[in-house]
Parts: sequence; C-alpha cells; structure tokens
Amino acid sequence: MKRKWFILCLCLLLSLLLCACQDGEQTETTSFDGGTWTRLEDRTLNFEEYAYQSEDAYIPADWTLPEGTVGGFTRTEVKGDLLLYGWYQETVMDQGFTVARYDDETLTPVYTFGAGITVTWQKFFSPDGTKLVFPWKARADIENPSGTPEEWRLRVVDLATGREEDLSLPPTEEPTALLLAKWLDNTTLEVTAAGEDLYENPLQPVWTYALPT
Repeated sequence: MKRKWFILCLCLLLSLLLCACQDGEQTETTSFDGGTWTRLEDRTLNFEEYAYQSEDAYIPADWTLPEGTVGGFTRTEVKGDLLLYGWYQETVMDQGFTVARYDDETLTPVYTFGAGITVTWQKFFSPDGTKLVFPWKARADIENPSGTPEEWRLRVVDLATGREEDLSLPPTEEPTALLLAKWLDNTTLEVTAAGEDLYENPLQPVWTYALPT
C-alpha cells in the first residue's frame, strides 16, 4: 500500500512540474502581435517626436571600442551597457545594424538585423533598454527602384531572448509612404503611418499599441 501511495504522489508531483514548465514556456513565447491598437485623432506629423536625441548617441568617454566599430557614417545609440550601431547612407541604414553589450573593451553581439533597411532618425531602445522597435522594409526599393514598392513593417525585439516579431499593422486609408514609431513607456508604442500626401496634408493617422502582458 505504501508503495502504491508513493508512486501516486510521485506521478502527481511530476504532473505539477510539467504544468509549471508549460506555463513558463507560454509566458516566454507570448506573441508581441497579440496586443491592442487604439486609433487616435489625426494630427500634424512632427518628426522630432520620433527621433533620437544627440545624447542617445553619446558613447561614454571611458569606453574603448574595438577598432572599426564606429566610423564617419555610423549611426549609434547607447542604452546602459548596450551599443546599437550600423552604417548609414543619408536617411537609411541599408545594411542593417547590430546591438552589442560593451564590457572591458569588448563588444558581445546580442542582436543583429540584416533583413532590410531601416531609418537613421529612429530611436530604437525602449526606456528600460530591454526591447527595440523599428520600421523596416526589404531592400528591393533601393536595388530595383522601378519595381513594386515594398511595404513598411514594424518589428519589436526582446533583447534578453533575441526574439523578434513584425506586428500586424492596422489598415490605412491609403498606402503608407513612411512609418514612424516610438516608445511611450516600456509596453506602449505610438505609431504614425504617413501617407503619400504627407506634404500636402500635414494631418496623419496615429495609433497607440499596447504590447500583450
């Protein structure tokens, strides 16, 4: 009888452990794309609201970066001990970028983007430095400018795990000529999908997006 109860208790314990592991895995793999979009009133687009500031790009004076990391055309952004850097041409980084952790003259990459182009003025890091957000599109527009324009996409990255995901954007009344995004806090984004009439019509659609918890 004791042996029977021992086996029964052991099976129950294993079942509880399995459920706990499954719950933990589910939490880690929660989709970024399961959040909530909220449409705000259209407003005049102000690029500066979405742009990084000069202090965001300031590399600490006591950092000694490996040779060749930063050049005359390197876009940088620093958050704590993390450095985002990539070569740029005019308003885009057409070769992607890297995020690396700095420690004692060494950079250890934690995330690399190379799937397309992104913009140079974007501020990437969330306030707590755990995530990135950035608009991007495939390189076809540069390699074949007479072809069908690529659509803008919006990517969120978890720097702790390297998990990345493109959000399903809300529908717009006209094609998006320019996509802008910024962090309002660590879990909320503000996104503007500017149309091709940007310069004729300064009022553009704006949304907030709350990441799933």
